[in-house]
Amino acid sequence: MKPFLLVVVGAVIGVLAIAAWNQIGTSDSTLRYEPIRRAAQFQPSSSGAVSGLKALDQMYTELTTYASEAVVHIAVTTAGRGPAAGMPAGDGAGFIMTEDGWVVTNDHVVQRASEVTVILADGRELKGKVHRANDPSLDIALIKIDATDLPTLKFADSDAVQPGQIAVAVGTPFGLENSVTFGHVSATGRIGQAGDGISDTRAYSGMIQTDASINPGNSGGPLINVDGEVIGVNTSIFSTSGASAGIGFAIPSNVVNAVASEMIATGKFDRGLMGLYPRDMKPYEMKDRNLMGAYVARVQAGDPADKAGMKEGDVITKVNDDVIDSETDLRIALYKRSPNDKVNVTYVREGRTRTAELTLKAPPVQQVAQAPRQRTPDGGAPDMREFFRDQQPRPLLGVFIEDLDDTTREQHDLPGGLAGAVIYVVQEGSYAQKAGLKVGDVITQIGDKKVSTAQQVVESLSQVRMGDEVVLKYVRIEDGKADERSVRIRFQ
Repeated sequence: MKPFLLVVVGAVIGVLAIAAWNQIGTSDSTLRYEPIRRAAQFQPSSSGAVSGLKALDQMYTELTTYASEAVVHIAVTTAGRGPAAGMPAGDGAGFIMTEDGWVVTNDHVVQRASEVTVILADGRELKGKVHRANDPSLDIALIKIDATDLPTLKFADSDAVQPGQIAVAVGTPFGLENSVTFGHVSATGRIGQAGDGISDTRAYSGMIQTDASINPGNSGGPLINVDGEVIGVNTSIFSTSGASAGIGFAIPSNVVNAVASEMIATGKFDRGLMGLYPRDMKPYEMKDRNLMGAYVARVQAGDPADKAGMKEGDVITKVNDDVIDSETDLRIALYKRSPNDKVNVTYVREGRTRTAELTLKAPPVQQVAQAPRQRTPDGGAPDMREFFRDQQPRPLLGVFIEDLDDTTREQHDLPGGLAGAVIYVVQEGSYAQKAGLKVGDVITQIGDKKVSTAQQVVESLSQVRMGDEVVLKYVRIEDGKADERSVRIRFQ
């Protein structure tokens, strides 16, 4: 106890002792104590302002009760090898999309799961089957549980979301089920990163920013509006500590709805790519051009858009019959299409409307090095990396790879008989860069397993853990000749 407190406590004891002695010295030896008087009961004003606050308070309570009934706690057990295999891997959240048990969550919550338990708001614990989108640019997954007549949440139109609107995040921060935080939509159309922030970080666009508190365990949970509709799926935060700093990001509901609906209807998700990098138009650009659409920031050489004659600065206004007013509109339009689909693209160049017919390509398979500046609530801060190494995360080579086809062979001047996955980006500071791999190298073998597709490379590397040593074989074309090489990489 601090000296100051000792003095105070001693003085109080002395006063009480003197009072007791004085009472005993009177003719009435019974001690008399004055009861502590309770403060007068608080009487709120009956003014209209207070009545409005009461109505708002009641609305928040009803909204919380309604939303929480359809939010679930997701408990994950790890897959793979090493001491962490079969052990609890953490908590996430999700929400029920359909009455027959389809649950929406983040892919990074369940990507390493060998077993998933979905804990409903009423306390039931049900085993779930994970369905992943398997798309490197998305962080969306579904879980199917065996149940019926479940409470659900509906999707709002995220295109109508405006900064300043009330936003409510529901999830399982730090394992505390059905925790609710209130805030606002801080901004829309944010470019950010989604993933676990340590071993798997994915670039993302069109995110909704909110100041509703999001912490570890909120990933996969809904961000809802005052109508109780989902405007986004809470996915990542910007933080220097790993806890909420009032800057969180959610995947827009229109994107989630498009992906989830296709997965439920067809059992899978695939999409076609045009081979360009779109962005939203800036206000002055829309005003100067009297135009809305998706601005083409860059066209990938040799890809469908390039072959169709599209260029940087074009503004896409329509894909088939889908009107395009933003980058997100364009992405959603392409989510509906599959590789090898033909689409008619309407765009504007220098005030003139043009059309082009494209044959969409498949997305490349990506293996990305970590980029922990912005991390998901489940990822933690940089000083927690030792913790994640102990949990045996999946180390990543640090390359972007894609299958060999006529286009990629032509781009990298590769011979027709060569099989493997070609590297088209090497991440700075990655294992791949340190091992001397370069753009245009073709990976042909991982360990003792030969690989002929990008997906096979990913599957082989998914079995690797920190501390493992792997021999990687590849082919490099120099002066028109194929040079077979190998490199030994230790992931540590």
